[in-house]
Amino acid sequence: MPILKPMRVCLLAALIFARRAEGQVSFAWPDGTDDVSRYTWVEECLSATTRVRDSVAAWNTGAITGTAALAARSPVRALPAAAIAQASRCAVRWPAATAPLTDFGILFKLYLAASRDADAEIVLARQLASVPGDTGARKRSESISNAINEYLDAQPARLVAAELLLVEQLARLPDSLFSPESRIASYKRLMMLARNAADTALARRNAERVVALGAALTPTQQRASWFHAWGRHDIHNALDYLSKRALLDSLRQSTEAYVALKRANWTKASGARTAAMPLPIGKPAPALEGAFWFGRSDSTASRPTKGKIALVAFLYHDCVAGMDEIRVKDCEGVYAALRRLTTRFPSVEVTLVAKTLGFAGLREPPPPAEEAELVHARAVKLNRLPIGLVVESPPIVRVEAPDRRRIHQSTPNENQYSFGDKWREINTIRAFVIDETGTVVDVVYGVGQESIDEAREIEANLNALLDVLVSRRPPSP
Repeated sequence: MPILKPMRVCLLAALIFARRAEGQVSFAWPDGTDDVSRYTWVEECLSATTRVRDSVAAWNTGAITGTAALAARSPVRALPAAAIAQASRCAVRWPAATAPLTDFGILFKLYLAASRDADAEIVLARQLASVPGDTGARKRSESISNAINEYLDAQPARLVAAELLLVEQLARLPDSLFSPESRIASYKRLMMLARNAADTALARRNAERVVALGAALTPTQQRASWFHAWGRHDIHNALDYLSKRALLDSLRQSTEAYVALKRANWTKASGARTAAMPLPIGKPAPALEGAFWFGRSDSTASRPTKGKIALVAFLYHDCVAGMDEIRVKDCEGVYAALRRLTTRFPSVEVTLVAKTLGFAGLREPPPPAEEAELVHARAVKLNRLPIGLVVESPPIVRVEAPDRRRIHQSTPNENQYSFGDKWREINTIRAFVIDETGTVVDVVYGVGQESIDEAREIEANLNALLDVLVSRRPPSP
């Protein structure tokens, strides 16, 4: 009998909870059609639109691989139809001619999401007209800059509208309101997005503007920190784009001719001597080292192999961060790009370079050999990549107690492929294109990276380089 009392208690509890749950239903995903009539703030409308967009993206995540992933990063991609419909239902409650300008930025973004570009122009014109003449010049410039950024961030990006606003309004402002570094950055981003959208005319116009701005910089401006950090690289990138055909023609002639033209562009962009170019083009590619090798037919042969066109690609931290499921998923675009490359160029020798990190998700830290096997399984086998992989175990320094953190030192491969510069960890893939003599032809950053505006153009440029190198001489058996 003692067991019956607990049983009665359980039965009574079940009856109580059953009564409380009478009005409940089984869990179901929200359909995304919020009741917009109850919204009183514009922010609520924009949030509802974002929720629908993100829910559609989440359902499609499993399908966004391979070529689909490349298309998804194009500036011409549109918002999902459900998100546009949500924005349209909500935006109608705020007429562009009378909506409060205190919500200007959010309204502008909502109108673009609803494909009501004319309303976005109306509210921008109202915003600019509401600011007093000379005293409001800075506020007007900020409003124009914000509108341009919204045009470029929209789905699809409104490239022509952004260019028109940039050239006809923002570019006319004095340097005190629109600085040379801001001009170069704006034209460069527009150039990149246009390249990614395959709008060559628009890309060329803005590349020419970047180069012209670079040529007009004073010696003082060329000594500024922004110029050394990114300005000269943006100008060099624009020069390379404008001379793309000449660069490929020079590569057909020889690697030396290609390197000479690249270095001449660098000198023109930076004003520095060619030897100061921060790219190791024209230098011999070092032999890769590592305790753990996978995918080599000859376990004693070094890579890159002389006589073969090669690509040496360093995987960045998040692509091998303990092989955590979420982080590796963020790198699907990288692996998809490598899969396309190996399919198109089966004769090119591709070698991935990775390193152990001393942890694997939430599990107990595995030995280096076991972690290297995990990297191989997730990065190569799972993605069906017919490539080689070398995994290093970096030297580790322990901070003194009570901290005891592990600090990873640079690996031998990182030291060698920094070519005398200090290796800096970057959140993008770093790939070295190497010709049949073992000479570095070029360095490519961001292959397959979803967060980079010019992802399509990066892959197209890499394909163009390999096309020339592979056709320049028959591949070795």
